[in-house]
Amino acid sequence: MHSIQITRISAIAILVIACLLSSHSSCYAALGVEPESIELVASPDTVTNGVYNVVNESDESVRVTVQPEDWPRSTTQKEGMSVDKWLTVTPMEFDLAPQERKEVQFAVNPPADRAGELSAMIFFATTSPEGMMNITTRNGVSLYVAFADTMDLECSIADVYVEKFEQKTENGIVDRGIVFTVDVDNKSNVHIRPTGTIVVTGEDGSKHNLNIERGFPAYAGQRAGYQVLWDKNGISRGRYEALVILDYGKLYKLDKKTEKKKVFTVNEDGTVS
Repeated sequence: MHSIQITRISAIAILVIACLLSSHSSCYAALGVEPESIELVASPDTVTNGVYNVVNESDESVRVTVQPEDWPRSTTQKEGMSVDKWLTVTPMEFDLAPQERKEVQFAVNPPADRAGELSAMIFFATTSPEGMMNITTRNGVSLYVAFADTMDLECSIADVYVEKFEQKTENGIVDRGIVFTVDVDNKSNVHIRPTGTIVVTGEDGSKHNLNIERGFPAYAGQRAGYQVLWDKNGISRGRYEALVILDYGKLYKLDKKTEKKKVFTVNEDGTVS
C-alpha cells in the first residue's frame, strides 16, 4: 500500500475522506502538541531543558515518532548546524492510548563557540491504524534558541506602503479602508517578532493609533512585510502623516526600537497617493 505524508492542515481534509471510506466506527485524528513555538535565550555550552505536552486527540491508540529537523535550511535555504549536534529529545518514539497525554523532554546543548541562534522544527508523526487509508500526519512545532552574549540586534524599516483596500463580496466590491505594509529589514543574527504602533495624524490634527501585532518571525538577514488595516470608519479625504514605531527587542527583553514617517493623501475615490 502506498504511504502518504502530509502536514497537519492538509491532514484535516484528507482524514475526513479517510473516515468516510473506512469501515472503522471511529475517526483517526492527528496529535495535539503544546506549546506551538518555544523561544529561549540561553548561554552556549550550557544545557537548557524544556518540555512539550503531547495528547492523542483520537479514540485510537497511536504510535508517535519524533522527527527534529534543521529549520534554517527550510526557511532560508542556508545551511545550519545539524540539529542532532545540539538538540536531544526524549523519548523519540512512544505509544499513546486514546486521549492520553505525555510529556516529552528536550535538552539544548550547543557548542561554546556558537553565536546568534539555533532553530529547529520538531515534528511529531503518527500513522493511521490498520484497516484505514495509510496516512502519516506530522504536527510541527518550532524551537528557537538565541545566545544572550552573542546577539547582535539591528533592524530598520525599509519602506512603508499605503494602499486602498477592497474586498470582493457576494454583493460586489466593498471598500474596507486602507492597508499599511511595513517592510522590515532584519539585520540581526537572530530572528525577531516586531510589534509596534502606527500613529496616523490628519491635517486637521486628528490622531489614530493602529497596532502592529506580534506575528510571524523575520529571520536573521531577511526582509519581512507586516500589514495593518485601518478600516473605513474614521478615514476622511485629505493629507495624512503616518509615524511607524517598531519595537523589535521585546522578544529578548531589550529596548530596541526604530521608526519611519510616511506622508500620504486619501483621494475622493478612496485611493491613496
